[in-house]
Amino acid sequence: MFAALAISLAALASADERATALGKEGTSESKSAALTAQEILANPLDDDAYSNTTRCLATVRYRRIDILSERALVFQGRGGVAWLNLLPRRCPGLRPDMALIIEQPHFRVCAMNRFRGLSQGSVELGSSFCTLGRFERMTMEQVRARTDALLAEQRNRVVRRTIRSAERAPRPEQVTQSRDKTP
Repeated sequence: MFAALAISLAALASADERATALGKEGTSESKSAALTAQEILANPLDDDAYSNTTRCLATVRYRRIDILSERALVFQGRGGVAWLNLLPRRCPGLRPDMALIIEQPHFRVCAMNRFRGLSQGSVELGSSFCTLGRFERMTMEQVRARTDALLAEQRNRVVRRTIRSAERAPRPEQVTQSRDKTP
């Protein structure tokens, strides 16, 4: 253990000696690197460069669309690749057992394309017209994890609503007290 510490200290000392030996040359390189960093920070990339999302998806890239909820769709590709599409707004009436009809002008689907869910083998009305969001590429394992998180979020919303309504409801002792006060 002490030997590893001694080797690490020796490596740090030799790196420090090399930096001192460079003198002004090392300083000018550092300044040019700092200028480059300043230029990079002054010109940030688009959001697309920082995420794994895309605006459009060619229809040949996916083979199936799964409806997870009124807010999420999964476009399944080959080889375990999928694209999660979180809708910008809730799509009332959309259910997992529906087929999607997507309005697409070309051989690709894009964010802001309209779609509608239709019941399969039934005469009941489908969902309202809805809008696609951006496509986030992920593995099927990541889709399952995200699906679990979405379902947990929905359950938490229901729990929060139940708690709020219970908090607003009068307590039994308050009801009996108000009955006692009425003439």
